[in-house]
Amino acid sequence: MSLPTPRHLLLPATLVVLAVSAAPSTALAAPGVAAVTAMLVFATPISDKYAALGGSSGFLGTATISEQTAPDGVGKYRHYQGGSIYWSPTTGAHEVHGLIRNRWAELSWEKGWLGYPMSDEIDTYDSEGRVSKFEGGELIWRKATNAVSDVKSTDLVVDLPTKQGEPWVIIQANAPTTGSHQGPWVYCYDMIWNNDQPKTKGRELVSSASARVVLVEDGNTGSGQSNVIVQRLGTGRYASTLHIQQGSWGAINDVEGDINFLPQALPWTMRPVPASGAVMAKTGDVGAATGAFHIHYCITTAPDRDAAKPFESVPFAFRNYDVSNDGGQTWKAVATGVPKNGQWVRRNGAGGAAKITAGVDVLNFGDVQATVNLPVGATAAVGGTVRISALSAWGEPLASTTIAVTAATVNGPYKHTFTKVPNYKGVKLTATYEGQITPSASSVAGESASFDVKANQSKSGTVAMTATSLH
Repeated sequence: MSLPTPRHLLLPATLVVLAVSAAPSTALAAPGVAAVTAMLVFATPISDKYAALGGSSGFLGTATISEQTAPDGVGKYRHYQGGSIYWSPTTGAHEVHGLIRNRWAELSWEKGWLGYPMSDEIDTYDSEGRVSKFEGGELIWRKATNAVSDVKSTDLVVDLPTKQGEPWVIIQANAPTTGSHQGPWVYCYDMIWNNDQPKTKGRELVSSASARVVLVEDGNTGSGQSNVIVQRLGTGRYASTLHIQQGSWGAINDVEGDINFLPQALPWTMRPVPASGAVMAKTGDVGAATGAFHIHYCITTAPDRDAAKPFESVPFAFRNYDVSNDGGQTWKAVATGVPKNGQWVRRNGAGGAAKITAGVDVLNFGDVQATVNLPVGATAAVGGTVRISALSAWGEPLASTTIAVTAATVNGPYKHTFTKVPNYKGVKLTATYEGQITPSASSVAGESASFDVKANQSKSGTVAMTATSLH
């Protein structure tokens, strides 16, 4: 695939920078030629990255220009036969190539809304495509379409997960050159209260949007066993707040002293929907090194739990907050933005539901063909209804429909094809019947075996309902 002629190639070329580790040396002279002293040259982040990717033997091939200063005057770049490497002080050096690079070029390179790359081109969460993550969003190439789609940070906007007016410091965000937030996790945030990590312990954390709680874990202890609250913001967008203090969800939400059920033990519609800004738990160190108290906040394509893998972080922005670049001395209001590493932030306003741009997908999808059978020997009544749902492994209805029983279908089966079901693992079909039935029964329901929804493929599932009579 040929690459478009980048406007960066119009810049004057400079000397190629070669990496050497030895001190300057005197070269051996050819007969009749005086000895010359070798020029001292230094490695750069771009040359280091190039070497790590295999150098001229890797997919980038040989360089087509020398290393250049980017037009914004901040970063550096170099083009190769198979792509480019870009570097900035805050994002480090990352490669961009293929159709994703072409699309980035169309969007004005680093001077456009995407900014600099924060990751190399990597597999999407399901290996059905490739993605490069940038400061302002991501570009996704999908295998099924051979096309690249754009996702802006501002396509998903939420509130800070901290109490209104409290100062918090971003200690890791936006793909710092070192740290744990690399590759698929570059959009995650770590933050501490008032730049005081020890006193971050026990600080209350709040809901970042008015959103249903998917699941809670608050019983784990010790490093490596993280506690978490997960909320569903929209399709493929799950806000996960990690490192909550053991027992703090239960203590705060079991206000009447009743037996406290964790949300995942409840039917989907009964799981709590805390308003944005509502206190949900306290900050602890579970899941991090002992004493490393901080909030870890990330939005991912599935709940941030091993049982929900695979998933990756998605771009988003915060709204209605103040930011300080001088250690909390002065503050500036921000309507919508993406805080940077080292900045101080504090929440303003009560907030509300997450704002999501319609039609911007971060998932891949498949079809599910459902077949529902009545109990053996049963006959439904005209006017009865069969409710069919596809549920995720965490109990979320991914798709639902209601089928009315007609004279032609009193004995079933009942069939429906769900289109655009998220390609999650462990999906089940459930079915319930409402209405008169012969023989009489108090309830008629059932569920299928679990299965994986494959991207751009069709999957079949069968539900054999059973009848239960209560006496």
